[in-house]
Amino acid sequence: MNLQEAVEAYLLACRVNNVSEKTMIGYKFNLDQFINVIGNIRVFDLSPNHVRLYMASEMERKNARTGEVISSETRMKSYAVVRAFCRWLYNQDLTPTCVTDKTKAPRTDQLMPEVISQEEIKRIFEYLEIAGTFRDKVIWEFFLDTGCRLAEVAGLKLDDININEGWARVFGKGRKEGIVPMGNRLCEDLYMYINRYRRAPSDEAHVFCSNRVPYRALSRDGLQMLIKRVHKKVGIKGKYGPHILRHTMATQFITNGGDVSILRKILRHSDIKTTQRYVNLAATDIISSHRDNSPIDRMWRKGNQ
Repeated sequence: MNLQEAVEAYLLACRVNNVSEKTMIGYKFNLDQFINVIGNIRVFDLSPNHVRLYMASEMERKNARTGEVISSETRMKSYAVVRAFCRWLYNQDLTPTCVTDKTKAPRTDQLMPEVISQEEIKRIFEYLEIAGTFRDKVIWEFFLDTGCRLAEVAGLKLDDININEGWARVFGKGRKEGIVPMGNRLCEDLYMYINRYRRAPSDEAHVFCSNRVPYRALSRDGLQMLIKRVHKKVGIKGKYGPHILRHTMATQFITNGGDVSILRKILRHSDIKTTQRYVNLAATDIISSHRDNSPIDRMWRKGNQ
C-alpha cells in the first residue's frame, strides 16, 4: 500500500468515527502536504526521518492569505495530524512501528492571548447602541459573558437555553456537550431578544438569526463578519475575531476575582495549564501592588526622607 491509499483509508475511518467536516478538511490538507513533501512512498518504508523532513518544510511554509511564515502553533497542529495518522497505521498493522514515537513535537511559542480592554468593550457597546441592532448587542454579550467559541454560538438552539436557571448547553470541540453559565444581564437581554426582536420562521430552531428575509440562522461566517466589522468600526487594533472575545472573557473573569479552576470548567479546557495563561493576563492587581512595593521606588523614597 502506498501513502496516498493509506491516507484515503484513514480519512474514511475518521468519517466513520463521526469526525466533523471541518476537522476532516484540516486532516486532508495536512496529509496531502505530507505526501507532497516526502512523496507517495510505500507505507512500509515510512521512517522517522520522513516526519522530520515534513516538519522542516512546515517551518518554511507561508500562510496563503498573509504571506507570513506559519505560526509555531500551526506547525504543532500539522505534527499532531501526522502523528495521529502514523499511530493509526501502526494500530492497523500497516507499519512495523509507530514512526512518530521516535520524533519530537515542535516547540510552540508561549505567546499571551490577545484581549480587548474594558475601555474598548465600553466603546463597542456604545457603538452598538447607535449603529447596531438589539440582536447584535446580545450576540456580543453572549460571547463576552460565556466565553463560547464561534461554532458553539452559531450552533446554539432555542432548546439549548434555560433562561430561568441561567445556563446554556453548547457543543464544543469533538462534539462534546457542555453547560455554560449566563449572567443576569445576558439572561434578561436574551429573553427580550427571543420574545420581541427575533424574527424567524416557526421551523427555525437556532437562536441567532438574520434580520433579513428569510430570517434563517446566522452562519459561522455571518457571526464572524459581524464581530470583525464592529471591531473595525470602533477602531480596535490587532487581530479581529470571536476567539479574542473568549480570551477577553477569561481575563475579565480572573480580574474580577473568579477562580481559575471554575474558569477551566466554564471554558471546558482539558488541561488547566491552558486556563492558567489568563492569570498572567489579568495583571492589574499585580501592577498596582508592584507600584506600592517597588524595591527601587522604596529605596528612593527612603533616601529622600
